[in-house]
Parts: sequence; C-alpha cells; structure tokens
Amino acid sequence: SVAMQASFRGLDGGYGWVITLGSFISFMVEGAFERGEGIMYPYFLQRFQASNQLTTLPCAMASTLRFLFSPLASMVCNRYSIRASVMFGGIVFTLGVFLSQFADSILVLLFTYGVLTGYGRAFFSGPSLVVIGLYFRRRQGLASGLALSGVGFGSFLLVPLIDYLLKTYGFQGAFLVLSGVAANMLVVAMLYRPLSTNNRYLAVGAKRKGGAAQRAGSGSNTSLVRDKAFMFYCITTFFFTGNFKVVLVFLPTLVQSKGFTLQDAALMLSLTGLIDVAARIGFGFLLDVELVGRYRMVMFNCVLLCMSVTAAVMPLMETFPRLFAALVLYALCASLYLTSRTVVLMDLIGEQQLSNAFGILMFCQGFGTLLSPPLAGLLLDLYGNIRYGYFLA
Repeated sequence: SVAMQASFRGLDGGYGWVITLGSFISFMVEGAFERGEGIMYPYFLQRFQASNQLTTLPCAMASTLRFLFSPLASMVCNRYSIRASVMFGGIVFTLGVFLSQFADSILVLLFTYGVLTGYGRAFFSGPSLVVIGLYFRRRQGLASGLALSGVGFGSFLLVPLIDYLLKTYGFQGAFLVLSGVAANMLVVAMLYRPLSTNNRYLAVGAKRKGGAAQRAGSGSNTSLVRDKAFMFYCITTFFFTGNFKVVLVFLPTLVQSKGFTLQDAALMLSLTGLIDVAARIGFGFLLDVELVGRYRMVMFNCVLLCMSVTAAVMPLMETFPRLFAALVLYALCASLYLTSRTVVLMDLIGEQQLSNAFGILMFCQGFGTLLSPPLAGLLLDLYGNIRYGYFLA
C-alpha cells in the first residue's frame, strides 16, 4: 500500500540517521552515568559513611529498575509511541538526578538516584535501541554500532567531567550540573518524531484490513517465553550483566588497591571509552558482512567466555600497563557483545516481536544488576579486598 511504502521509505537512510543521532545521544548520557558510578562510589562512601555493601545499593538499584521496568516501557511504546516513552523517562530521570543533590543519607539517595533515575532510564534505554531496528535493515549493524558508540563517548568525555565536578563543586554542585546533562534526554525524545506519524498512517491501513497488521506488530510474550533459544539468550544476558556491573562499579576500588589514584581510574575509563567508540563502529561494519553474519551466535558466546576470564585476571595485574591492557581487552569484548545484541536478537525472534523481546531481555538483566554489586560489596566488607568480587564476576 501507499501508506506502507511511505512508512518504510526512510529505511537504511534518510531520517533514519537523525534517529541514529538521537540514539547516540541517549547512550552517551546513559554511558556517562553508568560508567561514572565507579567514580561516584568513593564519594558516596565518604559522604554517607555507610558500609560497602549498603553504598552499592543506589547504583545497583538504578540499573536493576532500568531493566525490571523495561517490559512496562515496551507496553508504552506499543500503546503510544517510542517518543512518548523516552519523553516520560527523560523527565523522571532528570528529576531523580536533580533531587539527589539534596540527599542527606544513603537511604534518601537510594530513592532519588536508585529508584527515580532507574525508573526513568527504563523508559529510554531499551526504546533507544529498539528504534534502530525499526528504521534499519541492511545497515542495522552499522547503525547499532554508531548509536552504541555513544556509550564510549560518554565514558571518554563525561566520566572525567563527573570526577572534576565532584572534586571542584562537591556533591551538591556536581549533581546540579549533571541534572542538566540528564535533561538532554528531552531533546532526544523530540528527535524520535517520525515514528508516531508513521504509526498513525499504518493504523488506518490496519483498520481497513481487519486489524491484522496491529495484531502482528504487538507480538506475544507467551510465545517468546516458550522459545528455548530466546530463553537461553536471556540467561546469558543475566550473567553478562552481573559481570559487567561489578567490573564497572568497583574498578576505581581495584585501581586504588594497587596503589594508584582515583584520577588514574578516571583516566582508564576515559581511554577505554575512546577505544569503545572505535570498536563499536568497527564491529558494526563487521556484523553487516555476510560471511561474519553466519557466525554471530558463536562470536556472541565466545565473547562472554573471554569477559569472564578477563574479569578474573584483572585483580592479578599489579602494574598500571598490565591492568590497563586487561581492561582494554575486556572493553573490546563488551563492545562486541553490546553491538551484536540487537542483531543477534533479531536473528532469533524476528522484527515483529523486537520491542516485547527487548523488554523481557532487560527484565532478566535487572536481576544480574540487583545481585552482583551488593554481593561484591559484601565480599569487600568481609575480606577487605575487591579481588574476590572480581572472581565472583
């Protein structure tokens, strides 16, 4: 139909690149906060004087709720639009960061930073990746790589900024400025405009055909849960998230345990962020190569194994160059995993159920982030050494 042709005219180009820019900004903001939590953690310890296990809870809760509420975000996307979901999430996220400056205890921070920012992130994190799958087919690997390279840019540019703000302006001043960074998600939501327009025209065509198109687009969570390949994918994602969160949150603690400074940790995160940018774009090109596409799942599982081994080896590295080399290897593996995630998911379940599948997938990720940082913090309290947390990861 004419409406359908108009809807898919922008695939693999056109306004799709503006969508990619919006997704890039979204992941840059999210990457800055997620990877900056390791820098925030020592300041949380100093300000609130709580145990390591309790101090990890705001960061763990933020990531957990981001994943656990992803199915709800998928429902909002299906019922309204991706733009509406991202706009709502951006408002809640910005409010959470702004209110965190007034936290006078770790429990208050658990609500403002843990609950509010985590809930807000749920409504823009998954949708900002799903939207790439809707606007790209042939160049999906490249578009995903470009969008996800925003995480690396956020780490390279904004993690040092977070460290500078905390040292220069203190806890309150830093979070006041960071709330302005978070507000950029409202701009991202405005860039996602075409989806609602296209859906409006498609809805008219769907009614003329008895609503078949609408039913096909909604997908079925029951069929996804019964899909063994998809459930295996969810299990591997659970373990990846637990591993990834421990490495990020406790990296500054590990670096300081080797006799280096917090600024050295910020430098490591910044440089690996720059490497992450190049890796995600390069892997995006690679995943679009037909020969490589046949072995995506094999690469996917090999990367998980490499990340596990690297995390266990990192505490054994006693010099700065060796520790940094291990971190670079870990970052490269994580980049390949995260870049291939959407492409592999579409290989498994197809396009029609992508939004629902991503919601379930991120729900599973939530349990990894809920369990791993507090467990690693408990091991740090018990044994006084973070190496056991990395062995756990």
